[in-house]
Amino acid sequence: MLSILDKSYLAGAMDADGWFCIKRVSPKPEAHRHNVTYFVFIGFCQVQPEVPNLLHTEFGGSLQCRHQTEKRKGHKSNGWKANYYWTTTSQKACNAIRELMPFLKVKRGQAELCLALQDSINMYRFTWAKKGVKSAQALPQEVIDTRTNIYEKLASLHDNRIIRRRLI
Repeated sequence: MLSILDKSYLAGAMDADGWFCIKRVSPKPEAHRHNVTYFVFIGFCQVQPEVPNLLHTEFGGSLQCRHQTEKRKGHKSNGWKANYYWTTTSQKACNAIRELMPFLKVKRGQAELCLALQDSINMYRFTWAKKGVKSAQALPQEVIDTRTNIYEKLASLHDNRIIRRRLI
């Protein structure tokens, strides 16, 4: 169980070096799926392993260390420092967001959109299960439009952040 101080620390780290995304996967013709699939994807990357390890311990997900060993074109040094990545998706990601949300400052809007998408997924999943409907069936257009709208709003927040960086 994280203390309030730990939660605020991790939220600050996520604001600085983390990401809150929604991934979109289009159905392949041979997959017999009717719908575009959306899922929440959050992560954190740093050259020091302590914060990614703490995020992994508290919220689960995946922990990786990536090394670049080849000399990059135009750079004097061979490779770069190891990067430690923590990532998680869907419900685990939303559990982490709910814990950190009160302390997020910079990426709060992105986190809220991730929760909105997962709420849409959970609500429809629950409704289907109650009615005995298989999840492979086509979603109503209203649900597709809602999820597409959430995805596009989050993409526009990411675009605005990139533009602001270029202007500074």
